[in-house]
Amino acid sequence: VLLLIVYEPLRKLVSEGHLYYGGKIGFYHDSLLSLAQSILYSNTASVISIWCLDIFLGIWIVVVALSFVKHRKDSLLRIKSMLTLLLASSVLLAICQHYFLDTKFPFDRAVLPYYAMFVLVLCFSVYELSHFVCKIVLTIVVIAFSFNFLANANLYKTITWDFDSRTPEIFKYLNKKGEESGRPVTVDFSWPFQSAIYFYNDRKQFPFVIAVKNTGDREDLNKSADYYIYYGTTMEKVGYNSANQKILELTKDTVMKFEKEKVYLFRNMR
Repeated sequence: VLLLIVYEPLRKLVSEGHLYYGGKIGFYHDSLLSLAQSILYSNTASVISIWCLDIFLGIWIVVVALSFVKHRKDSLLRIKSMLTLLLASSVLLAICQHYFLDTKFPFDRAVLPYYAMFVLVLCFSVYELSHFVCKIVLTIVVIAFSFNFLANANLYKTITWDFDSRTPEIFKYLNKKGEESGRPVTVDFSWPFQSAIYFYNDRKQFPFVIAVKNTGDREDLNKSADYYIYYGTTMEKVGYNSANQKILELTKDTVMKFEKEKVYLFRNMR
């Protein structure tokens, strides 16, 4: 019934090309693994994120199954059962949309509602088991999440667009160089930076920095630019391949580098 209700709006969105962002492999790989990557502050599907996801799903299935077995007589009347039904319906709907309407599997921020439902079902299920099991499971979950938070928490960037956290610092450096020379410096850049850089240009926050990106061809390279900001991480979801960038074919000097974010500032391109 739900699929019939959303059919026409989805059909229009698909036909007009608005549902371009998402995965094509499967709900586990695209949606759940994407969620695990974000929780672990990782940009790629590492072995650790796969292990953590599988362990969590294993614990979740066992705990929920034991909870249903323990309260099988009145399990359908509990909040946990309603949440489980809502979660199952949401997952089934995403899968049906993909195969029947050719939509893509959600990932990144679009998967956050699933995270809330998985955690709520787990908490209600654990609560219905014995206090001893409840304490053990919750202790493991709290310790794991706390360790992950303390190891990866930061106050200056997000996981999805972490490279943008260095743009203000780079622009302050370039603006200072422009002020010292008495003329604005020009900068070209890898196209994932375009939103932040055009934002700063429009606000005229750095008057001695001028972006000279070819807006008609984002893969093009302006060799006459004084500086170039290069992003060294491939972003498959948006079609950016760091290994195919034209800047890599040139000889250049490295002015600044941020190894953790894979952001580099070059000059003297030749």
